[in-house]
Amino acid sequence: MSDSHQKVTTQGWFSRIGDSIKGILVGVVLFVVAFPVLWLNEGRSVKRYKALKEGEAVTVHVDSQAIDPAMEGKLVHTTGKAVTDEVLQDSQFPVSDTVLRLRRNVSMYQWVEETRTEKKKKVGGSEETITTYTYKQQWCDQLVDSTSFDNPQGHQNPVSMPFQDEEYQVSSASLGVFQLTPDQISRISTFQPKTLAADTPIPQDIANRTVIVGNSFYVAAAPLVTKEDKLEDGTVKTTLVPPAAPQIGDVKVSFEFVPNNIDISLMYQQQGATFVPFQTKHGAIAELRTGLHSQEEMYASAHSANKMLTWILRILGLVIMYIGISTIFRPLSVLADVVPFIGTIVRTGTGIISFLIALVLSLLTIAIAWLFYRPVLSIILLVVIVGLVLLIFKKCKKA
Repeated sequence: MSDSHQKVTTQGWFSRIGDSIKGILVGVVLFVVAFPVLWLNEGRSVKRYKALKEGEAVTVHVDSQAIDPAMEGKLVHTTGKAVTDEVLQDSQFPVSDTVLRLRRNVSMYQWVEETRTEKKKKVGGSEETITTYTYKQQWCDQLVDSTSFDNPQGHQNPVSMPFQDEEYQVSSASLGVFQLTPDQISRISTFQPKTLAADTPIPQDIANRTVIVGNSFYVAAAPLVTKEDKLEDGTVKTTLVPPAAPQIGDVKVSFEFVPNNIDISLMYQQQGATFVPFQTKHGAIAELRTGLHSQEEMYASAHSANKMLTWILRILGLVIMYIGISTIFRPLSVLADVVPFIGTIVRTGTGIISFLIALVLSLLTIAIAWLFYRPVLSIILLVVIVGLVLLIFKKCKKA
């Protein structure tokens, strides 16, 4: 079920110019922030690479079924099963099991507001904004505040969630003869859905509005309809009827868990009967993965993760710088919007120039950072930058 309405607003040319000039400060801040994001990322990437290379040279494989005193203080790789005998019990629902981690997930059926905005430039520099508000009902993991809706009338949500997400973790678990720390246990995150039997007990305070549907406790906002079935022995069995369709305020509570006796692999420093992060000259090594993996596979995965994070932060820095420069140039396109098609041309031109400037400065920042660590690659980057600078000059001349 959904409904929608539209709102049309118009902003004058002078007001738009004022807003764009105010936005220059935001653009300058974003422009400045981009440099440390790029610089620090390169330093982090190189340090992580060197830490991993240092670790690769000294890592020793050990058997998790025996403690070798000769390996004390060394960076070790081992594999085995994470095991516990502790039972985890949910605090509000009769769900318990001998598992490493147990997680309660709660979702509620609510109204959500979706907005779609369309802008149209007008002759004279004004801008018309058409905003379409659409209201839908759907399952949400978080409480949606309907009081902030453009039209809250008829779209009210409950003011609170009757239950909250919750997570439990065993206090102790072993890997062979070694004990895992709470942090190491928390890094074993291969969750899988927990099956609920049809006859799972229901908490007494919600018994008249709760049924088991699939693998969830379905808690209706209002009491459920009952159904009576006459059994062969003459007795009457009364059951609750699941709702034909969800209503606003209905809640689903499901569970997932990290199983006991799960295979893990780790690379840590051996310290007594447990493990701690190994400190290299360039950072700590504390690797843990689900499944049985050789140390070569674990290092390959760590290097891959480092490269991925490096590129994500590079792109983030470039995007931040591009947005900052574009915001600084925005008054030019607003001024040209007196004639809409001219404004579009200016906006396209400043967008291209903003991107090229951001790309050059981003590469230059990365190249300078590399001068301390990767001089050959830095020189290659500088050559690329010179080429881009020449391209920008050509673009500016044509403009």
